[in-house]
Amino acid sequence: MSLLLALVACTEPGADDSAGATIPLRTCEELADLGGPSPDARDVEPQQAQFGAAELETLCDDPSFANLLGTVSLLNTDWRDLGALSCVQSISGSLVLSESVFLESLDGAENLREIGGLKVHGAPWLSSMEALAPALRASTPDIELSALHSLPDLSALRCLQEAKRFTLGALDGVPDLTPLVQLTTASHGFSVFAMPIVDLSGLESLETTESFQIARNPALTRLDGIAALRDVESYAIVTENAALTDISALGGLDRIGGDLEITDNISLNDADAVTIAGQIDVGGEVEVSGNGP
Repeated sequence: MSLLLALVACTEPGADDSAGATIPLRTCEELADLGGPSPDARDVEPQQAQFGAAELETLCDDPSFANLLGTVSLLNTDWRDLGALSCVQSISGSLVLSESVFLESLDGAENLREIGGLKVHGAPWLSSMEALAPALRASTPDIELSALHSLPDLSALRCLQEAKRFTLGALDGVPDLTPLVQLTTASHGFSVFAMPIVDLSGLESLETTESFQIARNPALTRLDGIAALRDVESYAIVTENAALTDISALGGLDRIGGDLEITDNISLNDADAVTIAGQIDVGGEVEVSGNGP
């Protein structure tokens, strides 16, 4: 018996194929039909500056719905899912999950209907975020996702229409951005870095953003997918995309309020980049350098 227990204890997170696969994908209409937060929910304030794991582990001993008035910050917890948040229907701040090496899914948070932000960094076994799809559909959150090596796609964001800051990076298993077809606005900036994508398909509805940054995406060959993007309030940067050869889609921009930087894309013809940059009304400095011959 002791040997069996030892073997179970050493099993790597993510080894159970059923983890993260319990919530079916629903249409955006079906998510909308779930309704919003209950007006009878209790408001809960954090005991300190933010909600931590210790405070939340007993929160839902009272099963009545709760509105968390603040940010939830979970650093290096041993949680495998978000079952401790089963009674939570709104988080006024962000849900921040950092270095969560045991986290496999966000299951348990299915009752969440509104959220101020989702910031997940360094959760190598996380394979499903579907539990948050209703809240992401109904909110205008900050989205920051990075170093999630087991996440297979962005399907939990399929109904997201507006975001504040939107950042994706080092999502090794995410092959494309196609689930983002409803995203129209990233009011505080849009950034994609170190992703295995080959183009920007999925961003066909993106119209405005404060800033636009595409960097260090090794398989990216073209910027196709941003046909609706007309206005970048601040700056635009396209840099260190080693396979990038075609940035003609960038020429569809009417205006960049600040600087434009197209640099160190070693497969991109520098003269072509200069031509594309000249088609855009740029309010700041233009730098085109370090690209290919």
